[in-house]
This record gives sequence, C-alpha cells and structure tokens, in this order.
Amino acid sequence: MWSTWLSKLPLRPGRAQSTVAHLRGILKKEIETIKEAGTWKSERIITSKQGPHITVDGKNTGILNFCANNYLGLSSHPEVIRAAREALEEYGAGLSSVRFICGTQSIHKNLEEKIARFHQREDAILYISCFDANAGLFEAMLTPEDAVLSDELNHASIIDGIRLCKANKYRYKHMDLEDLETKLKEAQQKHRLRLIVTDGVFSMDGDIAPLREICDLAKRYNSLVFIDECHATGFMGPNGREVVSHRFVAMIFAWSSLIYYCIFLGGYTTGPKPLIDLLRQRSRPYLFSNTLPPAVVGSASKALDLLMESNEIAQSMSAKTAR
Repeated sequence: MWSTWLSKLPLRPGRAQSTVAHLRGILKKEIETIKEAGTWKSERIITSKQGPHITVDGKNTGILNFCANNYLGLSSHPEVIRAAREALEEYGAGLSSVRFICGTQSIHKNLEEKIARFHQREDAILYISCFDANAGLFEAMLTPEDAVLSDELNHASIIDGIRLCKANKYRYKHMDLEDLETKLKEAQQKHRLRLIVTDGVFSMDGDIAPLREICDLAKRYNSLVFIDECHATGFMGPNGREVVSHRFVAMIFAWSSLIYYCIFLGGYTTGPKPLIDLLRQRSRPYLFSNTLPPAVVGSASKALDLLMESNEIAQSMSAKTAR
C-alpha cells in the first residue's frame, strides 16, 4: 500500500525512499517515547478458550484470569457456542456488506428486537462494536444549536464520539453533581438540547454513576441523559438490567452497551424509535461498516435468552463479589 501511494508522487526513487526513511524515524521516536514513559502495552497470547483459567503462550497453563471482561462466563457457555455454530451453518460466515445494502438478515432484526425488549425500550440498533455505537451517536443526533455535558472520566469512545459532533461541549468533574448543575445552568438558555453523558459503571475504578441524582438535575433543567452501560449490562441489578434498574431510574432516554463484556463482540444503542430510525439514516459507523457475522449474532441472541429466562446468572455475580 505504501509503495503504491509513493509511486504516484512526483518524486525520484531515491527521494521516495528518503521520505519513507524519514517516516520510519518519526515513528521510531514516538515508540521510544511511549516506552520511556512506561506506557508501552504488550499483548498476552492466549492459546485456550476465554475463561477463569487460561493458557498463555502455549506453555503457562491453568493461569487464573482476573483481567477479562467475560464477567458472566458466557463466552464459552456450551449453549452459546451451539447457537453460534447453528447460525454459522444456516446463515453463513458473513454478509460482506453494510446493513442498508445487503447486510441485514432476519437474525439481526430479531436480535435488535430482543435487545429492546431486554432493556424495555422501543428499538435498538446493532454496531460492530460499542466504540462504533458511541462514535455514531452524537454526530447524528446533535447540532451546533445543542450542548453535550460529559463526565471527565467517561470512556474514550464517548470522548471521541463527542469530538466528532458539532455540539457545544461541556466537561464536568467526575460524578460531581454541583459542577454538573453549574454547567447545566450555563447551558440552559443557550442551546436547543442539553445532553448529559456518563458511564453507568466507570470501568477503571468501578464507580457507579449517581444516576438518580443526575436524572433529577436533567428534569430540573429540561435535559436528556445518555449512559454507556458496557460494564454493567447483564449483571448489575437483580435482573442484570444494568445500573438503570439497579438504581430504579426511569429518566434515561437512551443508552449504549457492548454485549462483548458479558457475551460477544458487538455493540448497540437502544432508546426511542425515532432516535434509532435517525441513526440508521445518519450514523456513519453503522452505514459504512460491515455487518456483524451471523455466528456472533446467534451467540449473542442465545446469551440474551439465558439472561431473560432466569436471573440466576446475573445474581451469581453478587455472590461471587461477596465471596
């Protein structure tokens, strides 16, 4: 790819090679800076199924795994694997297309309906990841007339998604209701819509957002609330219906989640049908990304079935935490 690009430049071969060498030098310096800062990230190679015990690098066996997001242990659940295998056989390995062209199958629509039912919302839209879900929401929904108020420790996907939109941006101190109210007062008379955005459970520290109080402020200042429930869906609350049910909050207008953390690789946004309809028309990660493969959709659908049939799996998290 690099050679093709460089061949089109009006440069002599020697100069092209010099340009590449210059780029290599810049990249090498950046890498050295990362290593010197102590933030270089090395990947562990797992040579077994994801689970509480894993094999790393093919030799270190029986390692206790405390760092995965496979909270409910469903990534290797036999019924989930069976459902993935059946979807693979019936629907094939993939769609090789985006949703609105020829990349939607009945199982995609069924899963979206199931997600909306699970969250007791009107509709849902699937994405290839929750990063895409958050990247595709704010730009499609908000305009320069609007304002978005974001917790300073929100996930990177929220931060990047907000950067892409043209709304006026306010950042409030982490879970600081007084600071949030100050920002809401400031934005009250200036903007058409005011959208408060927060993680439900903050993944790095495990903080649970004060959603009841946030929703009280939203009601007082005629604002909307959006939450990212990646680290709560499936196990927070008595029925695994994330922090929303855990805190008995009814003011949330929409939220996103990444089922991968308890089930599979893939994300979604759920909320009012008009919002979901708009996202299908304008959300760029949805419009320009290939569809989730059938095996992934089949496994996710089965995992949701397991969660909706019984609250035993969700409640097992509380018992494990207490232990």
